[in-house]
Amino acid sequence: MAIMLTAKHGNENQSKEFLYHFLWSKLSDQFYIWHDLILPRIEQSVDFAILHPNYGMWILAVKDWSIQEIKGGNQKDCLLSSEGRESTVRNPVREAYEKAVTVKILMEKLPF
Repeated sequence: MAIMLTAKHGNENQSKEFLYHFLWSKLSDQFYIWHDLILPRIEQSVDFAILHPNYGMWILAVKDWSIQEIKGGNQKDCLLSSEGRESTVRNPVREAYEKAVTVKILMEKLPF
């Protein structure tokens, strides 16, 4: 089982709850996982950060959307439709990429 370095806080949406248990139970103990990690100095949250000694670090942005709600998108935004209302939200792939860059910059400043 993966090593979970942060505990659930009790108000995860269904998608985060599922992924937390899935990662914990399906990955080996070589994987270290942080859940709802707050990045220092910028106060942004990372849904999941996964670290493995051979595979590196992965940053995941988790959304509680159904496939039917996604109407389109581009590299920057996604168009969602739910309960008859359309909304434009940030593309989660872009979000995860930007947070991964932030984590990389923060880690480069560490003294090791």
